[in-house]
Amino acid sequence: MSPLCVSYVHDVSVENGDECVTVKTPTNESLAERITCKWTPIVLYLLTGCSIGSFGSGATSVSVQNVVYEDVTISNSDAGVEFKNYPNCAGTVRNISYYGFTLVRLAFGLYITLNTAH
Repeated sequence: MSPLCVSYVHDVSVENGDECVTVKTPTNESLAERITCKWTPIVLYLLTGCSIGSFGSGATSVSVQNVVYEDVTISNSDAGVEFKNYPNCAGTVRNISYYGFTLVRLAFGLYITLNTAH
């Protein structure tokens, strides 16, 4: 089994045409706080703010836990929070917390997909 990763992302502004802050496997104890997500006019994919995954088709040892997103502002996006997975994945995603989100001009606050292409 791969070692679990610990991450801390804070006090940043991200401006792009895809995801803002994404957590992938393996992750343990990830904190993202005081984040601003803005999107450029170039649309590449489904524009999302804070994503979990994707884990890839056939992944068998997904391990994402103890993730906190706090004080996040997301504007002009398709989705604020996205969970991306494939139906043939196996593993654990647990203890994911979202606090203090400001969502402006979004299509979906939460978007869950079980057959992601990106």
